[in-house]
Amino acid sequence: LPLEAFMIRHKLPPGIFRDMSFEKWKIYFAKEHKKILDQAKGAWKAERKSISEESLESAEASEAWEASETPPSQLREQSEPFASSEGAGEGGTISEEAPGLDGRNAMIRGSDVADRSIQVAKNNRKWLKLSAHQVFFETLDAASISDLPSSGTAIINPPYGERLSLEDAAAFYKELGDIMKRSFKGWSVWVLSSNKEGLKSIGLKAARKHTLFNGPLECSFRRFDMY
Repeated sequence: LPLEAFMIRHKLPPGIFRDMSFEKWKIYFAKEHKKILDQAKGAWKAERKSISEESLESAEASEAWEASETPPSQLREQSEPFASSEGAGEGGTISEEAPGLDGRNAMIRGSDVADRSIQVAKNNRKWLKLSAHQVFFETLDAASISDLPSSGTAIINPPYGERLSLEDAAAFYKELGDIMKRSFKGWSVWVLSSNKEGLKSIGLKAARKHTLFNGPLECSFRRFDMY
């Protein structure tokens, strides 16, 4: 999710660096496809060069913070928040406006309580040739969040379905609601879950609701505006 958010922000088409099975079809317009790919890769190369030149010093600092699992508080103090999200248990992203010449470079942060998931995310980031300044990852529980900027946008993907028993759901989602009230004042918080009863236990009125499917699971994607 954090890497996809970065790709959307910088207009990087998904799968641009992958080999596609349709390239082996007998009827395949290789010349036209290559032209489109070359244009997209050229645009991304120029964009990445611009990002790197504007944020080299911050990138080196972010890599050091990430390696030591130290929250980049200095970066927060210097910047205005763009958007942010944090996982309550599993999954999540945080995005903040990072120091830059024109303020358009958003630093996107992702966290998860599972270190394995974080390592996979870091490997994917390396494959895209991005730094921790653009997409920052850390092993962190949502309950540990503190000292956030005064505003931002959070996306939370909490446990649901088989990952959370019904008897535990009410208590878990109530705690999630308490965390949102305590740590995300001034933020818009989006929560994705298939557990409708659990979402009620958050104890907050949703400003918006959307129905989405995570595989076979029908989920509700809800926005809570925290004041």
